[in-house]
Amino acid sequence: MGRLILRSVMNIKDLINKLLPVDRLSMMSGEEIVEHIALHIYKDHFSDRREHFEQLPEVLRDIILVIDLDTELNMNGITGYLENSSGCYFEETMETLERIQFREDLNIMKKIKTVLMTNGISLQKLRGNRSSLTEYQISNFLETHGRTISDVMDLIETEAEQLYLYHEENNIFEYLFKYVEANKDKLILTSKTLKDGK
Repeated sequence: MGRLILRSVMNIKDLINKLLPVDRLSMMSGEEIVEHIALHIYKDHFSDRREHFEQLPEVLRDIILVIDLDTELNMNGITGYLENSSGCYFEETMETLERIQFREDLNIMKKIKTVLMTNGISLQKLRGNRSSLTEYQISNFLETHGRTISDVMDLIETEAEQLYLYHEENNIFEYLFKYVEANKDKLILTSKTLKDGK
């Protein structure tokens, strides 16, 4: 048990060192911090990041969740986000949207959650249907999930058309930059504490 805890602490330290220039954070703006993380987030140790995600400082988790949301929405739309591993953090992402005060999109995500719940569709079911596909199997959404879920996802896609991604006047990163700037001291303190193993 002691070795497992020690290995976990070492992995968190290593992860923080890879994602954050802890010794330079105080000289960086919120925007520079987010950009640095965005450049390093998908490099090696991606699985370590998820394995120890809850142990990372809250501000760092929030940055990662916004980057993941933006990446998935840009690459695969709301359907891809909900089906993929980033969607496992749907609730946490909504909490992040609340913390960064990106309320319009938070309300849209709440509507999406309500549509899913009202129709008895869980994110686990969406991911379960996808995981039943064989490697390299070509399929479309209707074949994978069936007519009922496909119709519900059409409703969700309509809601998602109101997200920031499709409206230039709303930039999620502007809100994230301000949030990181306002919480930079907290990020520095918790990151240094974890990095130093205190």
